Amino acid sequence: MNIYLDTCCYCRFFDDLTQDKTRRECDIITNILEFSPALGNIIIGSSVLFFELNRISDCEKRQKVLDIYNGAAAKIYTDVLPEIETRAQALMQSGLKLFDSYHLSFAESAGADILLTTDDNFEKICSTINSKVRVINPIKLWEA
Repeated sequence: MNIYLDTCCYCRFFDDLTQDKTRRECDIITNILEFSPALGNIIIGSSVLFFELNRISDCEKRQKVLDIYNGAAAKIYTDVLPEIETRAQALMQSGLKLFDSYHLSFAESAGADILLTTDDNFEKICSTINSKVRVINPIKLWEA
């Protein structure tokens, strides 16, 4: 299975883990990142994901998040192509924010089966979009 994790998944480790939902999401993301290679899953990265992670203002947090991202050992890394730009623009017309539209467009282009997000609004909007990529919260994936 090819899995694309959006920025909020990589940042989840630094959120308030006293909240049950946040802690559960963090635990599941940890398991996915840790066990994916052994299960034959491929973690997908992208230039927009790397760009967004590098925009984290807290230097220490940014470095820790980048270490997690780099440790995921993405086997597929996607750069911006004209068709990704075109698709992202079309996705924004569906109500997605700029970076979310690019995450989904990159995931589609790289052949992702799943795009994991902890952003409920992103997941909700994607449920109305025709895409081969399933956008889902880690908890829902785990419980499926």
